[in-house]
Amino acid sequence: MKILIVDDSKAMQAIVKRSLKACGYGGCDTQLASDGAEALTIIKQWQPDIVLSDWYMPKMTGLELLQAVKEQGIKVKIGFVTSETAKVKLKQALAAGAEFVLSKPFEDEALHQAMLPLLDENDDGDTEVVKASASACLSQEIQDRILLPRVNAIDTVFNAFSVKELLLEAVPGSAFHGRWLPCFLAMFVDGAKKVRAVAVIDFAGLVILGAGMDGLEDAQTHEIIKKKSVPKAMMANVNQVFKVLGASMVEQKTGCCLTLQSVNFAAKSMPKLEKMFNKPNSERVDVELAVLGYGQGYLTLVCS
Repeated sequence: MKILIVDDSKAMQAIVKRSLKACGYGGCDTQLASDGAEALTIIKQWQPDIVLSDWYMPKMTGLELLQAVKEQGIKVKIGFVTSETAKVKLKQALAAGAEFVLSKPFEDEALHQAMLPLLDENDDGDTEVVKASASACLSQEIQDRILLPRVNAIDTVFNAFSVKELLLEAVPGSAFHGRWLPCFLAMFVDGAKKVRAVAVIDFAGLVILGAGMDGLEDAQTHEIIKKKSVPKAMMANVNQVFKVLGASMVEQKTGCCLTLQSVNFAAKSMPKLEKMFNKPNSERVDVELAVLGYGQGYLTLVCS
């Protein structure tokens, strides 16, 4: 089965794709589009079975995409994943032929239930396998875990904000050591305000991320790293990135995304910090991030 995700936000594209995987649709072929016009081209060429589209996008909205597909007689099922909540708009979408309208933010289970009727109508021989996989995924006892984003999802979020090209690469996890200090700790909480994940980024990594967003010259970036003092404006920008990154961390049991609680500076090591770095690879993501001319830094995401 082929699924096209349409959203002008790269971060939301990653969130929807991750939710599909959490629901058991990870084996499906997926493609991404950033607006309705791009999606229409892909639909004609690739012929997806299902399209998950945002509503408000540049060039062509999701509703205009749906109308164009119907006018041209293209057989594809389109559902909306949108922040639009006005009843008149929702009725308009359903009247135009939308299969469903799912409001953001959404839970994995809600997306799963919205898609099940479409699978029943799908003639793909793998449909029953997909349904069984989805159901099994949602019924596993390990659902209390936090699903951390893959490196490519982190890359998508970071580069969506950065003027400079940020290069991200997965690195082997290791125990905590002195090169991490000083560092910053971003705390992510669930709906009950319980800390469920922590992002640890070393000083160089945070400055590289912030400088990339501001498009600073190499010399300016090196000077900030040397002085070990982050400008307030840069810190505010980095906070915004981590807020979006939190939306890519999913509580598997509920399907809810985590939210950023705070970003704190750590000048020295702490027992809890060292303990986090002893987590197995299944509960952490380790990344090296760099910008050409800036140098490199390190980020580790850990389930709390």
